[in-house]
Amino acid sequence: MDADGGTRSESQFQSAASIPPADRRVEALGDLRHLPDETLCSILTYLSPHDVGRLSCVSSVMCIFCNEDPLWMTLCLKNVNRQLEYKGSWKRTTLHQLNLLTEYEKSPGKPLHFDGFYSLFLYPRLYRCYTLDGFSFDDGNVDRKKDLSLQEFYKDYDKTGVN
Repeated sequence: MDADGGTRSESQFQSAASIPPADRRVEALGDLRHLPDETLCSILTYLSPHDVGRLSCVSSVMCIFCNEDPLWMTLCLKNVNRQLEYKGSWKRTTLHQLNLLTEYEKSPGKPLHFDGFYSLFLYPRLYRCYTLDGFSFDDGNVDRKKDLSLQEFYKDYDKTGVN
C-alpha cells in the first residue's frame, strides 16, 4: 500500500528499481571529493598500514580506497622487515609482515558491496588485480631465485636503480 492507502502498480516498482543509486562520493568524502582519485590514492601511500586501516572505517568510499591491493603492495614493500612471504593478497602479506595477520583473520570477513560509487582510475586497477588469477607471462625462461632480499631485488631487477 502507498501513502494514500492504494497499492503500487508493477510499473511503479520497476521504475523505482531502475533508478541508479546516488553518487556516494559527495557524502562519503566531504571536501576530499574534489581531489582526483589518483591523488587520493597517492596520499594514502604516505600513511602507515595502521592509519590506512583506521581510515577505512571513516566511510564507504574511504573503505574502497583503503582496501585496494596496489595500495597494500606499496605499503608492504615500504615495511619489509623480513623475508617476504606472499599470503594471497598484499593486505594479508603486509599484515603478516607486521605480525597482525592473526588479528585480521579473527575479524569477521564478509565481502563488502557498495552501490553508487564508480572510479575510472580504480576500476582498471581492480580489474587487473582480480582477473589475471592463474594467468602467467612466464614463458619458461624466467630465472627463479629463492631468498631474494629487497636490496638484491633493487640491484638486479629494479629499472630505476633506487635503493
